[in-house]
Amino acid sequence: MSELGIEMTAMAALPQALASSRSLAVFDIDGTLYSANTLYECLEGFHTARATPWRWFFRSARTRPGQFFWAAIARLARADLCRRIAFRSLRGIDVCSLDDACRAYVHDILPDRQISQTLALLNACGDRGYDVRLVSGSMGPLVRHIARVNGIDKWLAAEPDVSMGHYTGAIADDVQGSKLAAVEQAWRSFDELIVVTDNKNDLPLVKRADHAWVITKAGNVDWWCRHQLAHVSLIEV
Repeated sequence: MSELGIEMTAMAALPQALASSRSLAVFDIDGTLYSANTLYECLEGFHTARATPWRWFFRSARTRPGQFFWAAIARLARADLCRRIAFRSLRGIDVCSLDDACRAYVHDILPDRQISQTLALLNACGDRGYDVRLVSGSMGPLVRHIARVNGIDKWLAAEPDVSMGHYTGAIADDVQGSKLAAVEQAWRSFDELIVVTDNKNDLPLVKRADHAWVITKAGNVDWWCRHQLAHVSLIEV
């Protein structure tokens, strides 16, 4: 299907009435808007360009064995330790250096990672009058640039802690695993909520939505179908 055909299909699937001024369309990023783990991919490129030892951590973490290893560790520790270490790698980095790297990654690398069905939905929501917002567990400096290139002015992300113009390696504010609470706290009053995500951990947010689109691989279709959510449409990629 052409991009025009995809966007027309997305428009038809949305409620026919124009959205009110308090209608939200919340989009995830990784695996939803782009087929990438933007946090790890961007930081791997950043540390590779600076020739720091951290580049080996990210390179190994993004391999298939590395993914299995850190997934097992996360289950045992009940925490995403790999992600914490990723933010730890920013300790001592000045804010401007990372911002430049994030801008370059978003403009030079991410265009080839776009998922056309999701981009069509994002454009359709904007055309129909929804207030489109990004809510992602990726890092704030990166999400800010992703929002800008997509014409979005409001977002929530994981914000790295900063002291005197340098990152401390800690996370100051995080939406990972609590997106529903973060959305309800940041935007306290809305008439309608549309959610677009690929993330199983976003299930509470998906359930709260008036309508949701789930971007999913074939292997996850049964998982979503078992929840019998009549307001959810699956887009298999």
